Amino acid sequence: MKTVISFCLALFLACCLLMNGLLKANRTIKAKEQEIKTQAETIKQKEAALKLYHQRSRTLQEQLDRLTAESAGHNQQIQTAIQKNHDWASQAVPEDLAKTIK
Repeated sequence: MKTVISFCLALFLACCLLMNGLLKANRTIKAKEQEIKTQAETIKQKEAALKLYHQRSRTLQEQLDRLTAESAGHNQQIQTAIQKNHDWASQAVPEDLAKTIK
């Protein structure tokens, strides 16, 4: 009889230890799931910000290209005015060159 009681008590203790381990594992799993959800949300936010940055970068690149083209056009006008008035250095700045520079 003592053997049966000892066996039942040992079995009960083993079950308690097993349940304790399972509960700890369950808590760990839930914590990891929450961490994964948080990281997924962070990734979504960063992807959204990255899309905005890409859009802004494209817009800025288009503006830069447009301004570069305008600047090249103005530079061409200045060069043309200088070629027309190659001796301008010894004189006052010609009117068309002054207008182009302004």
